[in-house]
Amino acid sequence: MSIALGHGAPHRAEIAPAPHLAWSRQGRDRFPLARVSLPVLLCFFLAHAAAAADWPHWRGPGYDGSAPSGGAFAGPTLRLELEWSRTLGAGYSGISIAEGRAVTMYSDGAEDRLVALDAATGETIWTHAVGPAFPAGHGSEGGPASTPTIEAGVVYALDPAGNLVAVRLADGSEIWRLPLVARLGLTVPEPGLPTSPLVVGDRLFVETGSGGTSLAAVDKASGAIVWTAGDDSAEYVSPIPAELAGVAQILTVTDHAVTAFDPVTGASLWSAPGNQGQNIVPTPVLLGEDRILLPGWWRSTALRVGRTDSGFEAHKLWETTDLKGTFATPVLHQGNLYGYSGEFLTCISASDGARRWKSRIPGGNGLILVDGHLVIFGKGGTVVVALASPQGYSEAARIDVFDSEGRTYPSFADGRIFVRNTRSIAAVRVAGEEALSGHVGRVRELARIAWLRTMRGFRDAGSWVWNRAIPTVFPHARHPQGPGDEPGSAAAAGSP
Repeated sequence: MSIALGHGAPHRAEIAPAPHLAWSRQGRDRFPLARVSLPVLLCFFLAHAAAAADWPHWRGPGYDGSAPSGGAFAGPTLRLELEWSRTLGAGYSGISIAEGRAVTMYSDGAEDRLVALDAATGETIWTHAVGPAFPAGHGSEGGPASTPTIEAGVVYALDPAGNLVAVRLADGSEIWRLPLVARLGLTVPEPGLPTSPLVVGDRLFVETGSGGTSLAAVDKASGAIVWTAGDDSAEYVSPIPAELAGVAQILTVTDHAVTAFDPVTGASLWSAPGNQGQNIVPTPVLLGEDRILLPGWWRSTALRVGRTDSGFEAHKLWETTDLKGTFATPVLHQGNLYGYSGEFLTCISASDGARRWKSRIPGGNGLILVDGHLVIFGKGGTVVVALASPQGYSEAARIDVFDSEGRTYPSFADGRIFVRNTRSIAAVRVAGEEALSGHVGRVRELARIAWLRTMRGFRDAGSWVWNRAIPTVFPHARHPQGPGDEPGSAAAAGSP
């Protein structure tokens, strides 16, 4: 199938594009809106290189769910050790790591807060109130779902009510605040605004998806709105930077389409029908060679984007039902995609969507890629490391961390895997072959795991009674859904 695509104008512009952003002359006359911003691209790739050892925002340093391990996975045997664990308020926000600090969001019941922890110890360095606690609902246990973005010593964060803030990473002091709902006339969806802010160059991009505005560009230094564009609704998906057909663009997925916007002008470069009506949560995956994957609830679709004399054209390459029914965004490794089909970890070919294998173990709701290994927040609150191989599921290490799982994706930085559920947060050290020190350490670890598994057993029994026994005995009783029971649940992992 071939879909012809054209250019469109931004929905509204409040401030003229920054005059200091120069454009490449190549292709300007033939494609007046498909222009490549050299400063934007240069800033993005320099920031990417500088942050390679960190996990500074949604989907990691390259916005692809992957990171280098720095040699932590190089040994013949892997061992995982719990470095620290502590309680934290409700939330699904992902964990961003930079300059030795782990930053995420949570609710304390009264306020939705941004918090910076010492990445090595878990101790609180500072907290910052972003807004009043957003009410739980829509299958959520409450708390923010947006993942903070850290860039050049500044943290950008969005609460469910649409309060966008910039604070200093050093001490949490506020630089500016922008109430998006009031300024843009947005209609806040029932689960709130869980999209994660994106920084490219001197702009901050937020996918708002309501009130006639799909995407907003904000000056990252002042918080001033630069432009708004698009008019389709969206709930969960976050924008990502991309270069397709040789053009720098901001890629968004809304409820009915996938659209690319010019990062400077807000003009629509191209748009194509998305996985409509599928309550999309996972982020698009860049497959290389101008190809993208659109994960969806019922199926996933691969597209190729190319230039034509009149603009752009998108071809559907293939569809698959082997990646579906999940909040987890797939990761790409050596020509294969690793993701979920429901609760089954699945590997498919990125070239044609053909299934390689499917495994019930280890379950879970999110995964990332670290040096050829899948790092998974697995079923029941375990952290699992498995080889990313098309030959089949091959587990390298696992550790019990919590007594229940979560929907937030793992993060990785400086040899540590960071995970959280709606009550706790933890860091797991990739320790190689070295063992726990002494008999006391071994006994304590065995006691900790025994306690977790006992509590997990009680929790599973209670869940069975609530979800199976009571509806069977009282079939006509009103039985509210638990978190994550529906495709549109606000229990989305870390971000839209």
